[in-house]
Amino acid sequence: MPKTELKMEFLGSSAVNSFVSNTSSPRMVMEFNHQTQHLPLLTPDEPIIKTGIEYELGKYINDVRIEHDSVVKAIIPKYKEYGIENPPLYTLFLEYEEDGHIYIDYVNVDTFRTSHNFFGYRLKPTSDFYNLSYNSSIAKDTILATGDSYGEEGAYKYGLNANVAFMSHPSVSEDGFVVSESFLKRAQFNSIIKRVINVTRDTIPINLYGNKDVFKFLPNIGEHVREDGLLCALRPRNDWFSISDMNTSNISEPDVTFDNLIYVNPNSTVIDINITCGHNNKPEFTKKITEQLDSYSEMLVNYYRNIVNKYDQLMHEKKVMYGSDDVVKLTPKMRRFIADCIIKITMYSTSKNKLCYRKLPIDQYRIEITTMSTIKPNIGFKLTDIHA
Repeated sequence: MPKTELKMEFLGSSAVNSFVSNTSSPRMVMEFNHQTQHLPLLTPDEPIIKTGIEYELGKYINDVRIEHDSVVKAIIPKYKEYGIENPPLYTLFLEYEEDGHIYIDYVNVDTFRTSHNFFGYRLKPTSDFYNLSYNSSIAKDTILATGDSYGEEGAYKYGLNANVAFMSHPSVSEDGFVVSESFLKRAQFNSIIKRVINVTRDTIPINLYGNKDVFKFLPNIGEHVREDGLLCALRPRNDWFSISDMNTSNISEPDVTFDNLIYVNPNSTVIDINITCGHNNKPEFTKKITEQLDSYSEMLVNYYRNIVNKYDQLMHEKKVMYGSDDVVKLTPKMRRFIADCIIKITMYSTSKNKLCYRKLPIDQYRIEITTMSTIKPNIGFKLTDIHA
């Protein structure tokens, strides 16, 4: 059964409601809709009274699991060698046997997931992941990273336990709630936002996070965005005004009227940066301006090189061991992953190739930057209980 499907007995709205007999049918329909819309909380509670289905639903939490009894052949952290304390992801090479053949596969241990332009959730590596090393064995269905909604015993934690008082109060009209400040702190959740920024020859990056000696267009991984949420700024290039636009003072301050300002949530933390550098015969910016962007571009390419080098090393070991590497098979996913890495390295290694994204040429730089912030609910946010 695909992981995205649930058994029919899980679809009943009474699955997580021990008090379904005290809830009207229309409310239960609403409660089922609320369950599918709720956000993963940072500190959810296990229900005080359980139906028993929580442990079954815990098997379907979006996490990182091992599909076969395997042996770890490589652990490759992204950007770790550049001093990044909390890498955005780890790539594992795994070896397993099936039907008399040796297979090589890979799995990415992510530290966050998002499929929305605002909402997302973090993934926390488990103790099983931290205990991994080269040639260590790992059992099928071992969880390497999981969300905050996964309990210590495997139960699905979908909400908060709260003391409730029923009373007449203006704020509780129209299904409203009055909650305490401590409850709001418990109800916090993550917002993960990705921005795509294209730096072209017709724009000028603004030195928003640097100083007169260091040019920083963006905050680095692990650093915070400004309190006003301004992530970066680009200025339309006009050579008639370049003397004033690009002097030390003006290039360090955004022009809120004419600059292109990119915002995220205030006080967000940068958790990942991917920069693709386009090939152009004529440099449009000085090395001081592009030093940070070139650094992250090289870091990304070096990550791909590490992947390919570890793969070549592993295949060489198998050839020495068995006399030929034909006995080793790559899973389709692994084959595609290695091919993509080789293509990206090749494209970066020569200026004769024109890099494109979805058939559009990359002029100077294409930046994908991901930020994460903690949101505390306030007036206007939606709360519901198991009675909807």
